[in-house]
Amino acid sequence: MSGIHKGIESLDVNPQTLSERQRQALAQELEAAQYAARFPDDELAQLRWAIFEEKRHTVRTLVRWVVVSWVEGLEKRKITVVLSLDMPAESLAYGDQSPDYKGSDLSYHLTL
Repeated sequence: MSGIHKGIESLDVNPQTLSERQRQALAQELEAAQYAARFPDDELAQLRWAIFEEKRHTVRTLVRWVVVSWVEGLEKRKITVVLSLDMPAESLAYGDQSPDYKGSDLSYHLTL
């Protein structure tokens, strides 16, 4: 869950508004240096790419699939996002699960 939390926090970070120390700490946390080959001599671009990759990782962790369908009679699309969230074993609710509970993920259907 710490990976998800870290990813969610980085979604709205603008590295230009951070102090040099904060930028360095975030770059180290997100391992931005791994993108040095892609953006040589541009640490800010490396950090931006690391933030982008963290966003991508967070979305892939939270979203199981997306269904796009047409609404009959209207020329609109219906987008259904199915979220996949893991229930950690240490969760307070976990002990209250039915003995028939087989999996460790919960699906939430969100229609936009």
